[in-house]
Amino acid sequence: MIFNWTICSLIGYQLNHKAHKIVIDGDTVIRVRWFGFGLKKVYKISDIEGFLTYSISGKKNANEYLYLIAGDEKVAKLSTYYHKNYQELKLSIVQHQIKNLANEHWAIWKHLTA
Repeated sequence: MIFNWTICSLIGYQLNHKAHKIVIDGDTVIRVRWFGFGLKKVYKISDIEGFLTYSISGKKNANEYLYLIAGDEKVAKLSTYYHKNYQELKLSIVQHQIKNLANEHWAIWKHLTA
């Protein structure tokens, strides 16, 4: 029973925090969590201060994650793992002149000590 609850919790976390449907349309960014089945949140591009990118290397491949930042909040998360059109979305972000705040290689010890 506890094992099932743990697995369901981990899957729910992934869907809620990582598997977003992102639409960049005109002057807005639309984020819908849960693979596009959750609640829709709309942000004006003018409210987005910038984006952060992290690269994560694994044994078989590397993934890049991009966080859109508005105020002190990460409002959307894109990744090469969850988004087939990641490069297209990233290009659209750059074309809207959203500022690149940082590029980092993800390291677990950075996040454990922060």
